[in-house]
Amino acid sequence: MLLREVLNELEKVPRHVDQPQAIQIEQDMLNKEAVGDAAERSFVGKHQEDPSLITEVKKLINPPSTLPYNLTRPFKTHYSQYRQSELADALFLKGKKNGVFVEIGGHDGETFSNSLYFEKTLGWTGLLVEPDPIFWNTLISRQRKCYAIHAGVAFNERASVSTTINVQGRRISQAGKEVKGKPVINVFPLYTLLKALDFTVVDFFSLDVESDEMKILQTIPWDKIKFRLIVMEKNHATMGLSKIVEFMEVRGYTYLGEKRIDAWFGLRELLQENMNLDEYLNQFYTDGKKTTNMIIPF
Repeated sequence: MLLREVLNELEKVPRHVDQPQAIQIEQDMLNKEAVGDAAERSFVGKHQEDPSLITEVKKLINPPSTLPYNLTRPFKTHYSQYRQSELADALFLKGKKNGVFVEIGGHDGETFSNSLYFEKTLGWTGLLVEPDPIFWNTLISRQRKCYAIHAGVAFNERASVSTTINVQGRRISQAGKEVKGKPVINVFPLYTLLKALDFTVVDFFSLDVESDEMKILQTIPWDKIKFRLIVMEKNHATMGLSKIVEFMEVRGYTYLGEKRIDAWFGLRELLQENMNLDEYLNQFYTDGKKTTNMIIPF
């Protein structure tokens, strides 16, 4: 619906309608316009490996900022909520420099960030993915030195859009109160995002989508991408930790244990470059038997 059409429709609103009702009528029209725009997006329905989809996504990814950081706490070293970046570096990555991260759930680019330490301190680059319009605006203002995209991550292998206030488990209803109409969020498969940046090896993958982690993991073509280290929130997982571990182990990933809200996994062939994996895993065995709960001692 064009703006002229909206104005024409508004002229039809009876003069006796009070202001709140008139505002609601305008809001409904804008919502319809947003849905129409979503339907016109040419990438909707395309498979994650479709070259035209990958090309389109490349255009939507923001490049790393060349400006100085604009952080609220610039003198901090680690920004994670529960020391995730500190744990990852101390136990598994061992000061690795110039790596690549992917953080799904980039938030505002600073608060609870699992990737900012690696970017600031060790010279990493990577990708931040954030669907929430309000968080996104703040994230961009932080001047991060990595790629970033305002999008959700798909639960299947095809691109889509969402006009719901609930995107991949992350409530954005508050954002809906601050922008006209329901936000139209692009939703892309994770593999499409990685292909758009030519990422074939990701050194640190942080996945936090509030219970929908497995839906995203199930879309990944595991023979085409490698992750050195993965941290994913397990607290809200509907299928239980044991099922997640089984899923990951079948795909060649070693379960490294849990800590607070997260489960950790790694690919042996890559982790061995940074650490002695067998020595690390031996601490979870007593008299040759594996302990029931692998709580990471950190």
